Amino acid sequence: DNFGYYWSHNLSIDTINGYAYLESENIAGRSIAIHSLVADPLNPAWISNFGPGDVHDVLATDDTVYVAEGNLTAFSIYNLAIKTSPTLIARVVVPTGGYLHNIWPSPDRKYVATTEETANHTIKIWDIQDLGNIQLLGEYIGSSGLAHNVHFGGDTLYISHYESGLTVVDCGD
Repeated sequence: DNFGYYWSHNLSIDTINGYAYLESENIAGRSIAIHSLVADPLNPAWISNFGPGDVHDVLATDDTVYVAEGNLTAFSIYNLAIKTSPTLIARVVVPTGGYLHNIWPSPDRKYVATTEETANHTIKIWDIQDLGNIQLLGEYIGSSGLAHNVHFGGDTLYISHYESGLTVVDCGD
C-alpha cells in the first residue's frame, strides 16, 4: 500500500528462485503479490500481482504456485516462470467443497493435499500428474471433523485439526 507494506495472512518464498508470494488484500482482482528477493532480500522489490479474487493460502516452489481459493471452493496451480505474466495451468472446483483453506504438494509434486476449513469436510488427496485431468484419489477425516492445514512429509501427511490436534497419516498407497 502507500505505506510500503501489505496485510497478509500467508506468504510463501520460492527459495529456488528467490521470490516471495504474499496472499494480500485483493488488489484490482489480483490477490497475490510477487516480490523479488534476489537483489536485496532486506528490501524486496515488488514485481506484480496475480490470482483469483479470493485467496487464503499459497505455496510456491520452483516457479510453480499452488493456491487455495477460500470461498471459491477451488484450488489452482500457476506457472510463474514469467513473473509479469503468470499462466494458470490448472484449476479444480472441489465438489461439495467447503472453505478451501490450504493446499500442499507432495515432495515429488505428483500429488496435492487440500483442506477445507468447514466442519465434516475431508482432507483430499489429488493426483496432479496430468494437469489436464486432475483426479481425486482419496479422502480422510479426523476425529474432530474439522481440519485446519495439511502438509506432506514424504509419504506422510501431517494434519492439524481444531480440537483433536495433530494427526499423522501414512498415504504411501
